[in-house]
Amino acid sequence: MATLYHLEGEHLSFDFPKGYDRSHPLTIDPELVFSTFSGSFANNFGHAATYDELGNMYSVGTIHGLGTFPVTTGAFQRQSGGSVEIALLKYSPDGTRLLYATYIGGGDTDVPHSMIVNSKNELVLFGTTSSTNFPFTLGAFQTRFGGGTPIEPLGGFQYLNGSDIFVLKLNADGSNLIGCTFVGGSGNDGVCRTPDFTLINYGDEFRGEVVVDDKDNIFVATSTNSTNFPLVNPIVGQYGGRQDAVIFNLSSDLKTMISSTYLGGTAPDAAYGLKWAPSGALYVTG
Repeated sequence: MATLYHLEGEHLSFDFPKGYDRSHPLTIDPELVFSTFSGSFANNFGHAATYDELGNMYSVGTIHGLGTFPVTTGAFQRQSGGSVEIALLKYSPDGTRLLYATYIGGGDTDVPHSMIVNSKNELVLFGTTSSTNFPFTLGAFQTRFGGGTPIEPLGGFQYLNGSDIFVLKLNADGSNLIGCTFVGGSGNDGVCRTPDFTLINYGDEFRGEVVVDDKDNIFVATSTNSTNFPLVNPIVGQYGGRQDAVIFNLSSDLKTMISSTYLGGTAPDAAYGLKWAPSGALYVTG
């Protein structure tokens, strides 16, 4: 759709010489609904955001400092445990009310990568952790930290115990952890070794995505350096080398790995995003 801009003095207008589809609303400049500070008194970085069907906004990032984030009454985790902790906030659609704010994490570095809200208004969050005491739930698919080697993929983010993937679900008011599981092998999982790639972008180390299907089963696209990543009905059943992309599908209750596979060859590979289609197809990019 071709668009022409006309500026007369201080008046800007638009013209569509070939017209546009008038059966749909025309949005030229999206309006800023709200903008706010997070409220942390330490260095903090935003990592992901999403929304639910009511228009509530969720924002998640990392806090670099103990006891500096104003958690809300009744939040799932009111105390920080490590020097790099996950901080999660939920806002009303117009941004005038903070519905909840909570820490999530254990005693070492914890980093959120991607999140989405499922059909039950539960927040699904995927990321990486170096915390052996990350708050997993009983009956989860993997309750043991898989390990790895110390790594600092980005300045200020030290994984002293190596890195594992985590996937968790929070209830709608942020007061209860419904489910949480580790996912990983004996190498570093979920962290992309971007120096292996010629062209990199800031934050590629933590790039990846979580989505849900129509039954709220959970799909994750990320990377692994584990030769023994937990595979179920894999398309590619052998680690290619240096780093592989990995795709896995967990049941909605986080108790069962439905499927998981490596994707890659003998050089470094990474998966950055995915999309589930109603046909059952899964599209992956990396």
